[in-house]
Amino acid sequence: MSLEPSQSNPFGCFVLLALIFFFGVFGFVAIEQESVGAPMLDTPAVPAQARPGAVKPITPVTLMSPLPDGAALLGVDSAVLEVRGPGQVVVQVSGTWPDGCDFPVEVNTIVTPELVNVIVYRVVPPDVFCTMMLQPYSGEIDISAAFASAGSAANPARVPVMVNGVTANPLTK
Repeated sequence: MSLEPSQSNPFGCFVLLALIFFFGVFGFVAIEQESVGAPMLDTPAVPAQARPGAVKPITPVTLMSPLPDGAALLGVDSAVLEVRGPGQVVVQVSGTWPDGCDFPVEVNTIVTPELVNVIVYRVVPPDVFCTMMLQPYSGEIDISAAFASAGSAANPARVPVMVNGVTANPLTK
């Protein structure tokens, strides 16, 4: 027997630590999968609203009239109501579209004695792919016909005008 120290492998400790780490991680994953009852990569069967800590989906704004499929609402930054003369009412709108597509702007107006609701949107066909970028928009919408159809029941000076949920402020000169 020799009393000289034997040479040891300098990487022996590294291999041992790597094995402990490997079995520790995969042992934890196996225990976690067993407690959940489903593989971790599968989509959970529980809806997002029922999972604790899950982010609740945004509830869409309920409109007074249905929009067609594929309608993209204008995100309104500002709306200014301008009465240019008797029977001539316009709304100057600025905002952003949620994508980079360029389709014609469509407008629905719903007039009641208490409120004029203007809905500005575009219809994007389902087979069209749009770039994911905000596109600025600025335009003028003539709502004179909406007030004329309501007769004397709706007065532009007294009835609030909403454009996609944003109140149009009267133009101050």
